[in-house]
Order: sequence, then structure tokens, then C-alpha cells
Amino acid sequence: MRKKDEWYYEHANFFEVLNHEQQHRLVGLSKAVHFKKGQLMCGIGDLCEHTYIVRRGIIKVFLLSPDGKETILAIRQPGNIISVTPIFGWPRRVSYVAALSEVDVLKIRVEDIRNMILSDIRLAEFIIKMLCARLHHSRRLIHDLSTKDVRDRLISLLLDLLKECGVEKDGDIVINIELTHEQLSQMIATSRQSVTTILNDLESQGMIQSIQKRISVREPDSLVRLLEGGDSL
Repeated sequence: MRKKDEWYYEHANFFEVLNHEQQHRLVGLSKAVHFKKGQLMCGIGDLCEHTYIVRRGIIKVFLLSPDGKETILAIRQPGNIISVTPIFGWPRRVSYVAALSEVDVLKIRVEDIRNMILSDIRLAEFIIKMLCARLHHSRRLIHDLSTKDVRDRLISLLLDLLKECGVEKDGDIVINIELTHEQLSQMIATSRQSVTTILNDLESQGMIQSIQKRISVREPDSLVRLLEGGDSL
């Protein structure tokens, strides 16, 4: 499912661009840290002295409204970098980060990873492409929230998740991470009830199947046509 376009760089695996010597150096400069499921890793306003590279597990980046309502901005998987902007920019965190599962990360000082990147133009190019892709994602999220209805936002999210973590199984493509209806709703700024209703409708039409918090898609093109055609469920 993966293609090396702007989407790929948004979720790219940092380890894949490091040569053997750089991987060894990274491990030597880092500290291995474990976070329990649900544990907050950092919050808004925290001083960004370290960058995290995910080795195992799933992480969410999110915001909280004054009344405590959560909006998930992004899901990060193994190989993804957490807190990229402090490497060359803003020194304090602008979102919350928490573990969606049991998580292992490499924790590295910002100045150390900055020096690594500055020593290799390939790594600098990688970071630039990733930042551009994440900026594109943020703009698209704003556009979707302001112009699309809930159904289209949910279908767009499912298609993105298929690209990000879809695996083939028994002829279908499975979104290979566990996400509750509540978490899906937090990613598109709606209610859990709305997400459940739409997913049930898609499942009744045979487009998807929900199994143990994982969604299996029979024909992704059918979701694309539904999105592009604006047909009602």
C-alpha cells in the first residue's frame, strides 16, 4: 500500500534512511524508554529537549478543548519521529502526545539528532520532505473539517489509514491497527454515535467488515467512488 509520495514522507520510517553506522550512532546517543498504554508522553508548552523515535507500538498526537474534548491530529507508528519541529524550530511542544498501546521509543537529545542530520544531506532532505508532508496533512485536515460532511470525512480517514497501515488478508485490505469508534470520531471531530452509524451502513452494504477493533475493506475503490460520487448510503 505504501508509495513514496508526500503521504509516504508524512509517516516515513527514519530507520530506513540510516546506514548501518548511523543506526549504531543513533542507538549510542539515545536512551530506550517504555510507555504504558494510555500514558502521556508530553504536553503542550513542555520544553522540547528531546526527540522520540518510535520502535514499537502506536502513538497519538492530539489536542484538548477547554471542556476536555479530545481531537486526534495524527497517529504515529514504528520508525516515525515524534517532535520534529524542535530540531530546527519551535522550542516548546504545541500538542499532547500519548501512547495508544504499549510503546518503546528511542529518546535522543534535540542537539544530538540535529548534528546527525546536519552531517548528511540525505537525512536533511528526509526531514524537509517529512515536514512538508505533515504541513500538507494539516492543511488538508483543516479543509476537510470545514468543507466535508461527517460521512465523507470518515471515508477519507479510512482511505488514509489503508495507505498508512493497510495489509492484505484473505483478499481484503485490513487497517492493521486497533482503533475504537471513539478514537475514529476524535480524528474527524464528530461523535462516536455518528461514526458507529456510518460504519454500520458501510458494513451492511458489504464495503467493510469490523473484526476486533480492526476494519477490513473489501474493495477500496468502492469507497473512493462513494467519496467522489457523493452518493448517499
